[in-house]
Amino acid sequence: MILLLLRWASCMKKKKRNNVFSRHLLVSRRQVNEQNVLEYLRALQLLAKDCTFVDVRARTYRDELMRDSFINGLKNPSIRQRLLEKDDIDLQRAADLADSLERAQLQSDSMSRVATGHSLTTSVPRVDPDQNPEANNS
Repeated sequence: MILLLLRWASCMKKKKRNNVFSRHLLVSRRQVNEQNVLEYLRALQLLAKDCTFVDVRARTYRDELMRDSFINGLKNPSIRQRLLEKDDIDLQRAADLADSLERAQLQSDSMSRVATGHSLTTSVPRVDPDQNPEANNS
């Protein structure tokens, strides 16, 4: 098992990885039954090599950790995938893009329901031109 992980890690080193995904692998790694603590620490060190770490202020670190948690915790895998396509995305851009994608999905679902006749009926109030003075000005 450990040899497989090491081989996989060495193969992945050849390709540049998304930093959010690399950090996800690092923070979600757990010690396996046949590993002692030093082997587990070595596995973490190998995973950490794929992560980009720079000196940052506390606020920057907080924002990066929130971004990583936000992307990792999304329930919609399609939105998560689209965010992971961006190599260097900050928290605000991730939130804006996720919101836009979520709204687009809801609107698309609504349009699909209309096309299949399963739409919700929305009543539009009837405007009487005699009651609306602005209608006569056009």
